[in-house]
Amino acid sequence: MSFEITLIPHIKKRLACGDYGNGAMAEPSLIYSTVRLFWESQAHQLSAGTS
Repeated sequence: MSFEITLIPHIKKRLACGDYGNGAMAEPSLIYSTVRLFWESQAHQLSAGTS
């Protein structure tokens, strides 16, 4: 069994505390696209008979 991770880096923008800098969550569209691509690749691997 292998485990795969994909890191989605934080971004620089105005934070909830009012400061400006690194540490904000990535844009939701990037998170969605990353997760969607992961699940599509998993489905492709399963249909090809590999895990």
